[in-house]
Order: sequence, then C-alpha cells, then structure tokens
Amino acid sequence: MTVLSRVVMPQSCWTRHPGDPIEKTSPANSETQRGLDVIDEIKAQVEQECPQTISCADKLAFAAREAVYLASLPRHNVPTRRRDGRTSRDSDVNFNLPTPVTPLKDITDMFGRRNPTLEDMVVSSGAHSIGEAQCTQLNTDYTNIAKLNPETLPWTQPMLMS
Repeated sequence: MTVLSRVVMPQSCWTRHPGDPIEKTSPANSETQRGLDVIDEIKAQVEQECPQTISCADKLAFAAREAVYLASLPRHNVPTRRRDGRTSRDSDVNFNLPTPVTPLKDITDMFGRRNPTLEDMVVSSGAHSIGEAQCTQLNTDYTNIAKLNPETLPWTQPMLMS
C-alpha cells in the first residue's frame, strides 16, 4: 500500500532515465524498498503475459489489492486505465509525500495537487495501518507526550503514565 501511494503522489512513473535519479530510489522512499523486489517480479510477469498493455500504475494498484487480500482483508475492485507519468525525478518525492507526522492540512494540500477525491486521500492514508510500523515512526509521536493533557482524554492517562 505504501508503494502504491508513493507512486500515485509524485508523477506515477518509475521509469529509468539514464543518469537521472528516479522517484523509486529517492531517500524519501527508503522505507518502501523492502517490497520493491516483489513488485518488480509482479510487473515482469504481467508484462510477459500482456506486453505494453497494462500501465505500471495499474500493475501497482493490482499488487496493492492482492496484498490487502493476502492480509485477510476483503478483495476490492480496482479501477483500471491509469496512465503512467512521463517523468521520474527523485526530487519530486521530497515535497509530495506525507510523513507520519505531516499535519492534516498539508496532507490535504499534497493530495489536492494530484486531484484525487477526499475518499482517495482517506483510504490511502488509512491503508498504512495494514502491516507493521517502524519504531522510529512511533517515537516521533511519543516525544510530544509531555505536551498532552490527560484531562482531555481521561482514558489515555494510564497509557501515558506507563
């Protein structure tokens, strides 16, 4: 799911242009590198069966759908005929991808530049709850615990104090 959202947000193109760093290898995508070998294998198999027929963006959408299904969640319909972007620059990633601590307004602005719906934004953001999180991502939230007021959410007090 992370790979899918990271392709949808910048230019939807991971094509290699000789000599240029591409979105796929951007440091901002370092957390997604682990699953890219699987995605590359899926794309190669689909391309072998249907050469130059299915866009890279659609292949990623299908792979994400199957990953959701393999996580024991319902299989969902995937709209097709996405078009791939024509450029791929690693610099496009830096300001077009939300982080775990990006404020909601900034996420809305990022998605707004790409013209997806509010539902697309919510689904893409919420889909990141499938799988596992890195401890480094969670630590960011805990550094602000001192600023929280347990009186606002009394049920959190035992958790905040532990």
